[in-house]
Amino acid sequence: MKDNDPSPLFTSINNGLNLSLLILFQIFGAFIPYVTQLRLFHIFSIMCLVGAPFAVLYLKGTIAYYAILIIFAFAGLTSALSNSSSFGLASFFPMSFVFNVGTGQGIAGIFSNLLNFLVLFVFGEGSDESLIRSAYAYFFLSALVIAYSLYKSIKLSSNPFFVGTGVKCGFLDAKQAEGIKIEDGKEGQEMVPMVDDKEAQSPSEKKEKASFISVLPKVLYPCFMMFSSFFLLFLIFPGQLFKPNLFGINPGMKINLILFTFNL
Repeated sequence: MKDNDPSPLFTSINNGLNLSLLILFQIFGAFIPYVTQLRLFHIFSIMCLVGAPFAVLYLKGTIAYYAILIIFAFAGLTSALSNSSSFGLASFFPMSFVFNVGTGQGIAGIFSNLLNFLVLFVFGEGSDESLIRSAYAYFFLSALVIAYSLYKSIKLSSNPFFVGTGVKCGFLDAKQAEGIKIEDGKEGQEMVPMVDDKEAQSPSEKKEKASFISVLPKVLYPCFMMFSSFFLLFLIFPGQLFKPNLFGINPGMKINLILFTFNL
């Protein structure tokens, strides 16, 4: 692993796959429903979080190197599934939902950093043994958080507002909604406040989709603001902050502090 250090490749593989797959999902994503994408994201994330420490600690040489690269590739896939499904589903709701998803991603990042601070505080990073314990604790606790998130995403299927909007907007069909049990005990076909009678009676009727050109002016401002924000942040984070000593703190704490500042 010393000769073949995979860590410099993580950003390239993760971001490269994330961007390219997002484009493919945008063009051909109709064959993978957004709800399915959301659940696959959670499942693949858990696989990556559980598999990474075992691959590093128990596999040797070239096998370990390529195993980590495969995990990096899965991480890129999960990033694409996460962004495609979360923002894709939010786009069917009012614009405030889209901004809430972005805010939620920042809060999730901050929570992850706080969890890492806690693990580093409890186990430290002064020896190889403490580093291994820290890695196990962080990765498995993160996997538990993702598992709980998966449970909550499954609960969406029993939320009347979500199911009703799904039938009305077309990311769920009426047949899927019929068998869904709503939280108050009513069947999916009875949650009509969000669904017009005509739409409920003829779910197969296709609506004309808005073109990319017609939608672009409506989303140009938030897209420009997001681009400007990330562009300015990445001029500073993390490259310009890795080199300074930062009061002599340990490397793990230093990197986590930088990521915490970025997410904040």
